[in-house]
Amino acid sequence: MKIDFIYVLWSKHFPLRAKIGVSNAPKLRRQQVQDSIAQDTGKNVRIDLFFYVPVLWAYRIEQALHFALRRMRTETIPGSGHTEWFWSMNWISAIAATIYVWGFSGESAGHSMLYFAVFVFVPLPLDFVLFAALLALAEYAGILFTIWCVLWGVENLIKLI
Repeated sequence: MKIDFIYVLWSKHFPLRAKIGVSNAPKLRRQQVQDSIAQDTGKNVRIDLFFYVPVLWAYRIEQALHFALRRMRTETIPGSGHTEWFWSMNWISAIAATIYVWGFSGESAGHSMLYFAVFVFVPLPLDFVLFAALLALAEYAGILFTIWCVLWGVENLIKLI
């Protein structure tokens, strides 16, 4: 088993789109994507490394994210990894922000809807980061649960002996 990173890239040059990928060196991969876009288009485009998280089964997590987001795929971005770009609208973040503002801050429903609109159209891939982070946390929880079960089992086995 080896640890790789799930990463989310975005660029202000490609609003409402983000790239989800896997790499053992996400900062280097960001530079490679940026350079390949510049080579294909002849324009200097800045690609930002928005988020990356280490995981054991990075390829499987990446494939799960790509499968879940397959209807949002866009191949309008040139360069390396052009098939891993997706349209990015933050529906889940917008709903969470709206519920928070309306339910916990006592704001009116109309004011809450303003937060919804802002979060949906913010050009940062907040939902993609949320998806990657939750999948990584699920993996970490599974690993810790397995370790706990093994240790608990060993401890109880020793008590029986």
